[in-house]
Amino acid sequence: MIKPALMSTFAALGVASCCILPMTLMIFGVGGSWMAVFARTAAWAPLFIAVAASMTALAWGIAWRRHQVRRLIPTLAILTAMTLLAWGIWANEMAINDLLISWM
Repeated sequence: MIKPALMSTFAALGVASCCILPMTLMIFGVGGSWMAVFARTAAWAPLFIAVAASMTALAWGIAWRRHQVRRLIPTLAILTAMTLLAWGIWANEMAINDLLISWM
């Protein structure tokens, strides 16, 4: 059986690949036509983020039921932060794009 924390990790990595990674690369000036690869995943961003959020919530719930929250707090906190960051980026994508363009 796959552990929920492991499933949340993969969901968070999916979120990072469609939302956080392209923004980070643009901030550091890494760009070009190859960035269009990420455009395909942009349409699926809300679904990736929703799956990541539900898996992270499931992982927190299972850790709570098994009384392992104290041991898993660092991992679950990082996953929760990545998911919240992805929601924030997705919700404010236009403002972030405008800001990055103004920096050019």
